[in-house]
Amino acid sequence: MVPLKISEQTLVIEENWDRCEREIERRWQEGFYITDFDYGDGVYHVVMSAGTGWSEQYIESGSDFPERKIEEAWDEGYVVTNIAIDDEEWILVCTAGVRGMGGQSWQGTQHFDDFEDSFHEALHQGLTMTKMAYDDEDGLYIAMLAENLGWEQQLSYWEEIEADMYLGGERRRGYQRQYRKPRNASHSHFSERFDRMGKNWDPNNRQVELEEEAMVTDIIDHDGNYFFVESFDTPYREQCIHRREHWDDIDMVVQERWSEGFFITTAAYIYDGWVLVFSR
Repeated sequence: MVPLKISEQTLVIEENWDRCEREIERRWQEGFYITDFDYGDGVYHVVMSAGTGWSEQYIESGSDFPERKIEEAWDEGYVVTNIAIDDEEWILVCTAGVRGMGGQSWQGTQHFDDFEDSFHEALHQGLTMTKMAYDDEDGLYIAMLAENLGWEQQLSYWEEIEADMYLGGERRRGYQRQYRKPRNASHSHFSERFDRMGKNWDPNNRQVELEEEAMVTDIIDHDGNYFFVESFDTPYREQCIHRREHWDDIDMVVQERWSEGFFITTAAYIYDGWVLVFSR
């Protein structure tokens, strides 16, 4: 999930999960915690952050969806901050000391339309989606939901994903996106802020003046498209989104963004390429 604050970051990159876990444990001792990760092109890429205010963390993994392990974590006072699947196993990251959110729940669906319906129903209930995952082998969509964060959210898909995109700040540009409205009219809660975001795209002049702009807090793929969860009221006001086919091509970008005070808040391997979202 996107942490509310970050002061420093490091990356753990390993092909072997056992070596990856050992390096993660070493970084835990230095005060870094997993804030996002994904598995792609045969390699684990783990984003670890310091200054989050989090206090403890552990990892669970297994071939079956870890429903029981999620409930055990909740019983012990932890929340699920990340969930993903590699070629064989679900990987669950459970964290203590996460402030600013209340109770947590999860939803699982077999079809994307049902996933969208559950997303809009959750928003209607005042919940915030903090993480989503997809198991393409079983066709299972998972959403982690939280109370009390108060982020105003919508699900959007973009007609194109450029190699370098800028949301908010002096480099902001307008991008054409389409917001997914609920099929159930009783769950309709489309706000004026997202309405302005959707309309304020000028194909002739892509410089956009907005009082505020929603930030991307997660990404998932479906049917050849990139789907974004966009959120208002996060602590962040500016984002850079970069897409590259190979990690070696994006590593220099990581160093540049870190030097500018940005931190990685979302990392996703989608359609044989890496998408990183940097926020500040």
